[in-house]
Amino acid sequence: MTSSPPRALVWFGLLLWGGATLVFFSGRGDSADNRPAASPGGSTPAAQSSAPQPRRNVELRAFMRKKLEASAQVLEGLTTDDLELVKAGAVKLHEMSAAERWFVSADPVYRQFSGDFRQITQQLIEASEAGNADRAAIKWMDATMSCLDCHRFVRGMHIAQE
Repeated sequence: MTSSPPRALVWFGLLLWGGATLVFFSGRGDSADNRPAASPGGSTPAAQSSAPQPRRNVELRAFMRKKLEASAQVLEGLTTDDLELVKAGAVKLHEMSAAERWFVSADPVYRQFSGDFRQITQQLIEASEAGNADRAAIKWMDATMSCLDCHRFVRGMHIAQE
């Protein structure tokens, strides 16, 4: 007979996982610290390109930032045992995953990732409504892995197209 790990160990793992996720994604914004370094000639690679960034990319980046904000709500709710905050963040993520801007590809594998994410966020909502913090924590780890796997896949698609 196997026993489940002690609750403190589950929470420690969740905090470690969430912290690593936030650190991973926090370096992906538009802050000055994350801009490409200037070349010896004094201009950045972006400045060397004469083509302006397409409006779709700017909108997509803003949309992705909103996803990160909703994700932070979920993590904060889990770490403070505020399941209403977990639910609020999960509802935002679930609603965003139905938005047209979410669908960046018609690829069947991408569509599967999106469908899985919607299912996981629905389960996260249900766990928070039921007051089941442990199940909510597990569903959040599932959601995080779903995000990482999908983003890895999409980056691979972009590299293949270049």
